[in-house]
Amino acid sequence: MIRMRSFLCAATVALVAACSPPAAKAPASNAPAATNPGAETLGKRYIDLLPQWVPIASTKDGGSIAYDLKGLKQPVDGMVEVLVQVTHGQPQEASIEEATVIRKVSYRQELVRLRYNCPARQFAIVGREVQDSAGKPVLKETTPDAAMKSISGSGLATVAFNPACAER
Repeated sequence: MIRMRSFLCAATVALVAACSPPAAKAPASNAPAATNPGAETLGKRYIDLLPQWVPIASTKDGGSIAYDLKGLKQPVDGMVEVLVQVTHGQPQEASIEEATVIRKVSYRQELVRLRYNCPARQFAIVGREVQDSAGKPVLKETTPDAAMKSISGSGLATVAFNPACAER
């Protein structure tokens, strides 16, 4: 049935092409050729239709946890990174040390970059960004060489493990 549909579709396209009048040739130009949107791969077009943030869990305070679907890459040697967005239901507090002052900020959203060793079921937090109510970063921490820890119990690393390490 699928082969028949493919054949009919191909035959229709060939028939339309054969019956269409020839296109007029444009004069040669040094201008770069226009990008043909139809030349995109089918997979790329479908990815563009998907949402960036995919919800995966709720927080205890009524917030939500989502991961960045478009930023997720195929694991390399079992290692993969995923960006997780935590939106808290209640305001949270963070302390920021500046020279001689410790400043407290209130926030509801943070982005956490997790690195997983999928076969070993291990993770590391390699980045964290706390955002104010306008979505602007007020605290950024990066630890690209963070030590891997075993995934156990519940928590952010446990919740994000399946989407990050799923077979693709």
